[in-house]
Amino acid sequence: MPAARSEAMLTALLALSLSSVAPAAAASALDRLPGGILTPAELSAYHRDVGAARGLARCRRPYSRHGGSHRSARDRPMGSLLVQPLQLRRVPVAAGFRAHLDAATTLDFPLDSRLRASALPDDAACAISTAVELGADLETARRAAIARLRPLADRWRGVSSRVNRELMPPSVYRIAARVNTIFMAIVVDALEWLDVALVAGFVFGFTVVGSIADSGVYRAVEPPVSHREHLRLLAAFNTSAWEWNRRLHDRLAARRWGTHAEDTADRAVAAKTSKELSKGLVVGPYLSPHALHLAVAQLWPQYPRAELVPRILNRFGVLQKGDIRAIDDAKSNGATRATVLYETVTTPHFYFPAVVARAAAVAAGCAIGTACVAMVSTLLDLSAAYRTVPTSQPWHTSVGFYNPVAGRPEYYWLPGHNFGHASAVVNFNRYPEFIVVAARAFLFSACDHY
Repeated sequence: MPAARSEAMLTALLALSLSSVAPAAAASALDRLPGGILTPAELSAYHRDVGAARGLARCRRPYSRHGGSHRSARDRPMGSLLVQPLQLRRVPVAAGFRAHLDAATTLDFPLDSRLRASALPDDAACAISTAVELGADLETARRAAIARLRPLADRWRGVSSRVNRELMPPSVYRIAARVNTIFMAIVVDALEWLDVALVAGFVFGFTVVGSIADSGVYRAVEPPVSHREHLRLLAAFNTSAWEWNRRLHDRLAARRWGTHAEDTADRAVAAKTSKELSKGLVVGPYLSPHALHLAVAQLWPQYPRAELVPRILNRFGVLQKGDIRAIDDAKSNGATRATVLYETVTTPHFYFPAVVARAAAVAAGCAIGTACVAMVSTLLDLSAAYRTVPTSQPWHTSVGFYNPVAGRPEYYWLPGHNFGHASAVVNFNRYPEFIVVAARAFLFSACDHY
C-alpha cells in the first residue's frame, strides 16, 4: 500500500492546480483581489464550493508556520536549518566523505527523536494512516477524490480566465493566463491554508527586489539591516542602474576578444537562452538596455518610465557536472543587497522517506523487523519551475550576455523568476508547498517537496 507519493495521482492533482494556483494566509484568498471581481452569484457559488472542497479534504489539519525545523517549533524531520555549525551536527566530521561516512556508521539507530513516526506533521501522519487503512482500496479512493474535485475545478476555469484577463499585467499573463486562480483560491480557503496571498501572487506577480512580503509559511528570520538602511540600499540600487548598465554593456562587448573557454561558455549560454526563448520563458533579444527598458515600459504604461529602469543581471556560464549552466548574477548587480526577506525556506531531510516508512509500519502494526506493508516512492519534477512563477517586476529579471554567434551583447527579460534572485527561492517554493498540503489532504499522499 503506497504511503509515499503516487505518481499518477499526484500528477493529476498538479494538473488540476496548474490550471489553478493557490492563495495565502488571512481570512480568504479573495481578500487580496479587488472587491467585486466576482458577481454576487459567483461569490455565493464560491463559498458553496469552498464547503464542498473542505468536505473532501479528509486529512485537513490545522497548519502552523515552519519553526526551527519544518512545520512548527517542535523538532520535526521535514526540514531544518540548511547548514548547522560543524560542532552542532550529529556527525561533526567534514574532512571528507569517507571520514564522514565512517563516523556515521558508529551511531546508534534511531539517531534521535526526529526519526520517530510521531515526529511527522499531523497532515502527513493522517495521510499515511489513511493510506494504510484503505489498503487495496487506496487507488480507488484517490481516483474518487480526483473525480469529485475535477468538476469543481472545471466550473471555475471560465471565471478564472475572465479574472486573469482583467487583472493580470501583460508580463504575468504571458505565463499565468491558464492558471485556474479562483479554484486555487477555493482550495486555499477550504484547507484554511496559511498562504492566503499565493493566488494574488499568481494574478499580479511576486515582488523580486525590495521588501518581500512574509507569506507566513516559512521560518521567520530577522532582516540583516534596519528598514531605514534597506530603503537607502534600494534607492542606491535604483538610482545607479544606468551607470551599472553602461559598465555591464562595455564588459559584455569586450568578450568578443575573450579566451576559448569564455567563448565556449558564452555559446552555451546563448544556446540555453535560445531554448528558453522558444518556450516563451524569456522575451527578447534587445540590443541595448535602453531598448529593453522601452519595451518593458510599454507593458506598464500606468507607471512613470523612471520607475521601470532595469538593472541588468549578468548571465554567464558555469561548468557543472560536465554541462555549462547559465547563471543570472543578482549578487554582483546589487539586487541581493537591495532585497529584504522575512522568512527562509526549510527543506526535507534526506531521511524523510525512512520516517514515512516507519510511520506506515507503525500504522499497519508491523512487528519489529518485519515488512508487512509495501511502499512506493516516486520523484516528480516541475518543468522550468522557477520560470513559471510570475513576477511583478520584469525589469528586475532582465539579463544580458555576449552572444558569440550574433557577435553582440543581447538582453532579455523574464516573465518568471531568475534562480539568482534572493527572493526567488521563497517565492517559488510557496507553490509546491501548497501542492504538498493539498496532496496530503485530498489524496492521502505522504509527500514533500524540495
